[in-house]
Order: sequence, then C-alpha cells, then structure tokens
Amino acid sequence: MLVLGDPEGNLVLATYLYKLTNKLGIPSYHLMAVVAVVLISITVPLIMIQRRLMRTSNRFVTVKGKASKSHVLPLGKWRWVSSGIVVFWLIITIFIPLTGILLRAFVSNWGIGVSLFDHLSLDTFRTVFSQPNLIRAIVNSVAIGVVGGALAVICYTFIGLAMHRKPDRVTQFLDYSVLVPRAVPGILAGLAFLWVFLFTPMWMDKSLANGYMSIIPGSEWIRENVIVWMRSIRNTIFSVWLAYTVVWLAYGLRLISSALLQVGAELEEAARSTGAQRGQVTRHITVPLARYGLIGSWLLMFLIFEREYSTGVYLLSPGTETIGSMLVSLWATGAVDIVAALSFINIVLVMLGLGIALRFGVKLND
Repeated sequence: MLVLGDPEGNLVLATYLYKLTNKLGIPSYHLMAVVAVVLISITVPLIMIQRRLMRTSNRFVTVKGKASKSHVLPLGKWRWVSSGIVVFWLIITIFIPLTGILLRAFVSNWGIGVSLFDHLSLDTFRTVFSQPNLIRAIVNSVAIGVVGGALAVICYTFIGLAMHRKPDRVTQFLDYSVLVPRAVPGILAGLAFLWVFLFTPMWMDKSLANGYMSIIPGSEWIRENVIVWMRSIRNTIFSVWLAYTVVWLAYGLRLISSALLQVGAELEEAARSTGAQRGQVTRHITVPLARYGLIGSWLLMFLIFEREYSTGVYLLSPGTETIGSMLVSLWATGAVDIVAALSFINIVLVMLGLGIALRFGVKLND
C-alpha cells in the first residue's frame, strides 16, 4: 500500500501512521496510541471467538496411535477450471511482480521506444555492493533469518510446551496476551521498542543513582556495567531480533501449537502410564514426533524475518540495517533502482533458503 496506494490517496492504517510520523514531520504518538487501542479492542474478541471454535482440538490430530489414511478429493470436470484459476492467480501474484522487479533491477533505463536489451546493466548491483550499509543490511537479514529464526522457534517451542494441553486460566491469559504485539501495526511496535531501549536504561540509571533502587547492593556496579550494556543493545542487531521475535510471537506460537496438536494425546498418556514424567514425555514423545512441524516453523519464521520491514524502521541505525528497513528508507529518497536490486537480492536469499531447507528434508505440506 505504501507503493501503490499512497500515491493515489488510498491508505490503510499502517501507511497512515507512517505518513503521520515521517512525511508530516509531526510525531503524532497520541493518534498512534489510539489506533493501537482500537485494533486491540477489535482483535481480542475475534481471538476469543476463534478459541471457542477450536475447543475440540482433537480434529487437528494427524499422528495417532493407530494408522490412518488420507483421502484425495476428486474434482472431476472442475479439475481444469480449478487449475486455470490457480495458474491465473500465480501469474498475477508472482510472475508479473517478479518480472517487474527483475526488469527494474537489471535495466538502467526504460520507457516507450527504449530497447530493454540495449540497457541491460549490472551497475545497480555494483552500487549495492559498494555501499557498506547495504552490505550490512544483506548480512544482517541473512543472520536474523537463519539464526534469529531458529532462536525464535526455540523460544516459541518452550512457551508452546508450557501451554500445551493445559486449559487453565493462566494458559488462556497467555494465549490472549501474546496476540497484543501482533494486533498493532509493526511500525508502532518498532516505535515501542525504540522507547524501551532509550528510556529503560535512563530510568534505571536515575533510580539506581538517587532513587529507591539505590539501596540494592552493587548498584554502582550495575550502573557502570549493566546499564552501559543495555544502552549498547540499541545499536546492535539483537534489538531488531528481539523486536521481531516479540511482534511475531502470536504467529510463531500458532505454528508451534499446530505442530504439537498433530501428536495424539493417547501417545503422551501411554508414556505417562509407564511412569514417564512430563519432561520425559516432552523430550522423547512430543518433540520428536513434531520435529518436522518445528522445522517447517523455522522455515516460515525465516521467510517472515527475511521480508519484515515495518518493525525495523524506527530501529534503523548504523549496525542494525536490514533489507526491509533499508527498502523503506531508500524508497522515501526515490532510489527505485536500488530498491529493485535489494528486492531481487532478497528474493534470491529466500529461494536459497527454501532450496536448502528442502534439500535437508523439510516438507512444505506437513
């Protein structure tokens, strides 16, 4: 919408907030907070309805104690119609956009009467790889997608296991509360993390110096070491990873929960009947049987972290560049050719990630 809708005056809430803070030059934080509250008030009732509809989670079980056979739905005479719809959809949503990005990345000039083959060039890519901040953006995106995605899945798995098959009030509260970061636009979540990284060390430093936290033993050591370390986090890629992980917590937990729900409860009950503790059941039954779902979750988180842009806009600084945040920054300056080249590089990275994952046995249909 920032590229297609904004020039025509067609806005959604995310682009509206972006215009408030970046184009008008007025940090309208009060309006952003109001929008966030409205979105949360809409999201929470919908989640309650969704949880009520999913009360019978046994219907999602695919790994049971007894073997079962899947059935293919025959389409009959509608097979060619459905195939045509799928092909048309792929052309509109994938082929045409990728072709446009490819042409803009490799063609220096285009227009009516211009031969594209006469203007094929790699100058844009030379420009990309000659700028240190763009190189850091590529490296950071790969690191936060591969390593950060894996670490995020590990965190989500621990949380998901703690909530697995425990229909108590604490679990329900956690289930609803993790959706709050995803209920607000990513640009607002990034702004919230910027405030956290800026003001939390400042508040703790003042409190440890002259406030009620000054009575803590070793308060001076905390100020000289811990507070300094907390301030340095702001300019590291860890801050971006933490923001991504929290913002996509709800989606990650849904992926993990879906993988865990595929394991039938009777398998865990059989292990408990032999005297196995909850930790043993988790290590030897639940996690091994759900491993392909967990690996698939890592792949999806890699794709999300690799393409995420809105959350990192306010966290953009030397050392925290990612491809997504640089795309927004460069688009605002009118560097369309660099944007196309970075987008093409990002697509290549995603395709390489998919290829490597498939090579190591990740099944996209699990």
